[in-house]
Amino acid sequence: MAGLYENIELIDREGAMSEYMILGLRLTEGVSSKEFEERFGEKPEDIYGDELKKLTARGLLTAEPGGKCRCDSDTRYKLTRLGFDLANAVFVEFI
Repeated sequence: MAGLYENIELIDREGAMSEYMILGLRLTEGVSSKEFEERFGEKPEDIYGDELKKLTARGLLTAEPGGKCRCDSDTRYKLTRLGFDLANAVFVEFI
């Protein structure tokens, strides 16, 4: 009789931040800058600032409130309609 096995994968902090962004952007509510900071102790703008600016400029992400990439603690990043269509191109920026 075969036993049950548990498969556990440990990821480093950088990998956890990357997964948080990718999985969060797949949700309609997107990624909250404040929640990211509470979880990791750093703002996503400090880690992914260039990527966030590039993706918002290309119309693939929105940064709410305001719609421009800002360094507010309450900014929420979401995929746009075009971003949903090109989601894999967006997600690769966080890997």
